[in-house]
Amino acid sequence: MVQRIGAAGLEIDGLEEKLGGLLANGQDHGVLTFDVPVGTQEQRLNVELDIYQEDGKYLLWHHYYLRSPREAGGFEHFVNNNIDSAELEQRFAKLDWSGGMEEKHWSAIAGIDAFGAGYAGRNEEYQRMILAVAEGLLCRYLGGRPAEAVVLSATPAYRDLLYQPHFYWSEVPLEYAIRKIYEPKLGEWPVSKISNMNINKMNLENLQAEMRALKVDEQLITAMEKEMGRGRPLFELRAAVLIDRGQMDLTLHFKQSGSSEFYYMNRYEISMTSAKPLEAGRQYFAISNEKNEKGEQVYKSFVNAAEAMEYFKATPGVKELAVGKTPGDKFTLATRDAVKVDYVDKDFKLAYYGTIRTNTFYVDRGKGINVQQGINLMQGRAIYRDDLVNRGTNEVYKAWNTFEFNEAKDKYGNFKIKQYGENYGVDVIKELGSYNIKELADPKKEAEIIAQLKDGHRPLVTVKDAEGTEQQLRIEAMPRYGNFNFYRADGKMEKREQFQKQPILATGKGKSQGQEKKAGKGQSQGMSV
Repeated sequence: MVQRIGAAGLEIDGLEEKLGGLLANGQDHGVLTFDVPVGTQEQRLNVELDIYQEDGKYLLWHHYYLRSPREAGGFEHFVNNNIDSAELEQRFAKLDWSGGMEEKHWSAIAGIDAFGAGYAGRNEEYQRMILAVAEGLLCRYLGGRPAEAVVLSATPAYRDLLYQPHFYWSEVPLEYAIRKIYEPKLGEWPVSKISNMNINKMNLENLQAEMRALKVDEQLITAMEKEMGRGRPLFELRAAVLIDRGQMDLTLHFKQSGSSEFYYMNRYEISMTSAKPLEAGRQYFAISNEKNEKGEQVYKSFVNAAEAMEYFKATPGVKELAVGKTPGDKFTLATRDAVKVDYVDKDFKLAYYGTIRTNTFYVDRGKGINVQQGINLMQGRAIYRDDLVNRGTNEVYKAWNTFEFNEAKDKYGNFKIKQYGENYGVDVIKELGSYNIKELADPKKEAEIIAQLKDGHRPLVTVKDAEGTEQQLRIEAMPRYGNFNFYRADGKMEKREQFQKQPILATGKGKSQGQEKKAGKGQSQGMSV
């Protein structure tokens, strides 16, 4: 490993001793950091290596982060927690950050935490707005000044706001990584010869792993590889997902980094409609009034029902919305004249005039709400995450999450998230053991059921009622009430009490648990990502 790190141009004093210390400590994961001398103006550039230990015997190194100072970009002022960010910036502007830190300086820093309080309970776009204010203030007034080191020593979590991480696989030489970040300034620097083929291979393997971590279908992973080979700076992948009532339209967004040839996926979108699922080989066609030079009708094809309907409704010149294998083999769903829609197929009216539920999910290097969880959130189900981070304390916490469909969406069109964490007073998974579920006797099957419940699925279980009669039902986690719902194959709900090992009143939990739920609130902790 010492040779591999050296071959990448990463020079660390006392590397062997530091690696030996990680191995001796028996930690599964350790981090090594060091500064990179790149001229007087770039002394803040540093490298962070993630080292992993396997079986207590071997150290593994797969990647590193090159962290460069973030530029003090602009941000939109707004009021949060009764704190106006414009007034907060005025406090920062009046202070001298080139000297020592006094009480008035720490008071201004504390204002950032107060402004961002409740961060975890916000939807993801609102979280980004809060982060933009915190990042802007820190970079604009502390970046590169003596106060920066003092504040980072007290609050290490601020490093992500002051520094931009650039991900690279261990095979990528440091000088190549630096060149990609500072090419305008270091145009004469020699660059190690690393083939585009190797870079693309590493990027492809990285994206494949990220997409599998996000539980994306393998067909989309294959499609990603083909699109990546075309070399376009942006591309999207689309798929229709079948659900109990209608379908969901999934769109994955990919973008090429501005600092390297690497592609990354930073978000996906889900739209939910009551449109019937497409048969194999069929797609939607929005057919125009215009014809091409061959006299053929101009059209645009879609696999997503929501996208097809929105395009038909919003695009002038489109006269027909149809479905089929080709425009010549079509079934008309809707038509319109120059002014209005004049026909909608009777079996398509519910989908066409119904509500289209949409949401954007942001992800970071394969982390975030996975696609299966997103699909279930959109159906009103609860999902469980154990990787939420309180930015104020840098502590990891766990919580069930649901969408608030009854509240107004934010101006970016996303649903607010309600969280039920450990402070809510109910351990939903623990409650699972209070029901007569046959599969719980098998540890492997029990783990599978719990994993499905955490993703928001309704796993099939075998339950026994008070008379000892067994039947197979679907089960769904209900963290708001600290229990589960049971469903028959036709979707009808069964009374959960008949499957419990003990009657509810016999446990003495009913009243007290109700009081907990009345007082319980969605978790609200610091600024987390």
